[in-house]
Amino acid sequence: MKIENKILILGGTHGNEKTGVSVVKSLQRKEYKNLEALIANPKAVEKNLRFIEADLNRNFDLPGKTYEHKLAKSLKKTFKKSGFIIEFHNTKSKSNDCGIIVTKPNKAHINLAKYFKLNKVLIMPRKGSVSSFNPDNFFSIELERNSKIYTVKYIMEKLSALELPFPTQNGLADLFEFTGKTFYKKDLARANVDIQKLTNFKAFNKSDKKKLGLSLDLIYVPIFIGEYGKDFGFHVALFKGQR
Repeated sequence: MKIENKILILGGTHGNEKTGVSVVKSLQRKEYKNLEALIANPKAVEKNLRFIEADLNRNFDLPGKTYEHKLAKSLKKTFKKSGFIIEFHNTKSKSNDCGIIVTKPNKAHINLAKYFKLNKVLIMPRKGSVSSFNPDNFFSIELERNSKIYTVKYIMEKLSALELPFPTQNGLADLFEFTGKTFYKKDLARANVDIQKLTNFKAFNKSDKKKLGLSLDLIYVPIFIGEYGKDFGFHVALFKGQR
């Protein structure tokens, strides 16, 4: 694989997230001038598991002896040769499509978000993530499973026309940052907050902010509602403005 200064498309970081896997396999069927594609965790993809021994996207820059820790060392060698990396993830949480970065957004991040018609960019923790290797040149795309908008066909059309440097895009993207706050359903029951009335990236009303102990002067939104099991509620992100 010759990926020097090309855009590397990454799928299968989590082996049970299929959009990126399908995109990578489609890209690998022919040669592209400015693109290369790679399945990040092939064993997990083969077994349709999120990971084999440890979550690759939580342990990428951390010490360990699992299969995924060894895999991370190999991936880092590949990443060093690429000009930019675009990674695809899936979520079962509704209306949570967004771009994800782990550093202060730069022009490439914002232009990519707008290029893919993602009007939300979310800053998540850097530690352990695959994008921690080179965050300024890494952009993750989180898409709802079986999306009728972000189909493999649509993504392929966008990727096949993409070159470095990324073209400047018009419009604005909303910027959010994970606060570190997580609420479980038991917390919501105690606070009398109805999760069924909440929508990802839609601002909490004043009443719910007060019940959850959030500042009334700032704009907070729920993210990844119901993503991590039946007891999970949501993470909380802070609206940081538009770029």
